[in-house]
Amino acid sequence: MSAELLLGLGGTVDDEIAWDAAVLEGVARYDGIRAPELDASAPDEAAEALARVRPLIPAPTLVVHTKHWALAHGAGAGRWRDALEGASAMAATRFRVGDALTADEYEATIALPRQGAAVAFARALERRLGDDVAVVPSYFLDVAAPTTIGLGDSFVGGFIASLARADASATAVGTAS
Repeated sequence: MSAELLLGLGGTVDDEIAWDAAVLEGVARYDGIRAPELDASAPDEAAEALARVRPLIPAPTLVVHTKHWALAHGAGAGRWRDALEGASAMAATRFRVGDALTADEYEATIALPRQGAAVAFARALERRLGDDVAVVPSYFLDVAAPTTIGLGDSFVGGFIASLARADASATAVGTAS
């Protein structure tokens, strides 16, 4: 079991915490979170885990990504959806092609289908938690020799790149007015 958490998305990234399996399992045991709560087939369990973890995380928005989904949890979480999409696509592209990551490979990833169970998970969790969560299902990736080193960094890079693109678009629109 492994995941990355990105904390402090109240406008900037305040801190990134990389959780290796031992640390995450320790926190999970401390808080009573079971592995199925991080699975794409358990939206109710994930909602309960978020409810238990959120008081421990002093950030306006919590971003969690697993191999099945990425989510933002906090007031107005939907504003992070595009960044979650970009982050997920970047990490998936890194997983697929490793150091051969190019803009064309990124676009090829975006054209891939999503994991079916993760799509259902996202819908169910968003129905349950409403505007306080945005969930992006992961891509279906069937890769003979995946790259697993640097996926968290790729996720964060994709997240920030998406925010920068949105800011540049908003600036361009504001300048054109």
